[in-house]
Amino acid sequence: MRFLILANPNAGSKHGKTVVEKLVTYMTREHINFKLFLTERAGDEVRLMKQILAGATSDDRVVISGGDGTLSLALNHLPADRPFSYIPAGSGNDFARAMDISRDAPIAVFKNLQRATPKEFYIMHYQSASLSGFALNNIGIGIDGAILEASERGHAKKLVNKLHLQSLTYLLTGFNQIFTQKGFPA
Repeated sequence: MRFLILANPNAGSKHGKTVVEKLVTYMTREHINFKLFLTERAGDEVRLMKQILAGATSDDRVVISGGDGTLSLALNHLPADRPFSYIPAGSGNDFARAMDISRDAPIAVFKNLQRATPKEFYIMHYQSASLSGFALNNIGIGIDGAILEASERGHAKKLVNKLHLQSLTYLLTGFNQIFTQKGFPA
């Protein structure tokens, strides 16, 4: 079996890089067959998932490492019948929390996924005139969507991630959005 790892080293304000380094060191030391596909810029997950699938055999295991955004973008291009494994490396890691996957021990998660059997779960498909895709955890169009978008653009996320206070990102951004979000027709 070969592990095809799509990883975002920039996830979680570069926490993804630490996770990748730990995985590569462990897998190399243990002589585990793997191929690493690293994102270089936003949206690279699409290109990399196509590369992975083009060279994958049925014995290969697809592994995604990053945050919820990395996972969402990658899964939008992974066939529904293709099993995958996930090693969280983001700041929020809502999917990992919902699936009870440790967010603090990537080697332990990897060891568990080596012997894990696939687990089925449901995802939501959305489609509008201009957007379509899959949502894993949630979908929002009001103030919750504005808070998420603003937190991804803002500088506060990097600061609070360095202080290991990731939850504050959304709280601080939320207060700002409450006072600045303009209404829109839906």
